[in-house]
Formats: sequence, structure tokens, C-alpha cells
Amino acid sequence: MKVSLGKVVILEGIPGAPSARDRQAGFLAITDQFPIEVLASITAYYSRERGATAMEDLLQAHPEINVMLPNNDPAAYGVIAAVEGAGLGVNKDVYIGCVGDQFKTLDLIEEGKIFSSVSVSPERTGEIMVEVAIDLFNGKEVPLNVYIPHKPITKDNVIEVRDYKLSFGPME
Repeated sequence: MKVSLGKVVILEGIPGAPSARDRQAGFLAITDQFPIEVLASITAYYSRERGATAMEDLLQAHPEINVMLPNNDPAAYGVIAAVEGAGLGVNKDVYIGCVGDQFKTLDLIEEGKIFSSVSVSPERTGEIMVEVAIDLFNGKEVPLNVYIPHKPITKDNVIEVRDYKLSFGPME
């Protein structure tokens, strides 16, 4: 019998969206490799408001939740609000790991309100798109699929990630 250390809930994105479908498949593909139990997985539509409402409902149905995996930054912000609203400690009673690297998310990682995230780096995506376009223009063969690396973000490297993002100029 597997002992479960993590009582996990996943907040999915928009039903049918490739990003939501693929993230969910990735989460579920490896859950059996870790001492975790997925208690529930519901749609939050990549929304702060729906993330908060979903988390409030989930805390009622599953008070043993100790890990939340929202599929994007805004849903994570809703989870934080709901956890704090329930009088629980963020990253004490309920750990939050999300997908995204918005500046607000980086701030929340520094503050200890998000334990970790995964950078989807739109900036690096743009760089790779240009590199591929130049290769095509120059007659080079390019692969059918191009891998864009994702980077885990924690308190240990959040400043490095922020500096990288800021190297593209001020964000408005």
C-alpha cells in the first residue's frame, strides 16, 4: 500500500484547450511515481475568480488538501485568496505550485505565497520562433516539433528569472 504524503488537487484550465489538456496529462502521467494522492481535479478556466471559488468548495469537500496545482498564474492567485480566507497558512498548511511566470507570480514566490512555478517563457518562445524562421529562410531543414525548455522557479532562482524577463525591456 502506498502511503500518501501529498493530498493533491489540480485546477485545470479551459476544457479542450491544448495547454490545459497537455498539462493535465503531464500531471497525471507521473503521479504514481510520487507519494501523493490526487483527491480531485476540476476546471478553473485559468481564472482567479473561478480558482478562488473552486478552492473554497474543495476545502469543504477535502479539508485534508495540502498541495494545490493550479494550471496557471491567475488560478493560483485565487487559490491563495481562498486558502488565506479559510484561515490556513499558504505554503504551511497548503502548498501551491503553478504554471506561469508573470511578474506577480515571481513576487509571490519571493514572498513565500507560491512554493514553485514552471516558467512557460513567452520571451524564449519568441526567440526560438525567430531562430526557426531564419533557419527556414536560409533553406535549412528544421524539425517538425521544436522543444521550448521550461524552467522550474523557486525562491532559489526567482531573481534570475525576473532579470531574464526584464532583459527584454520594461513590461507594462
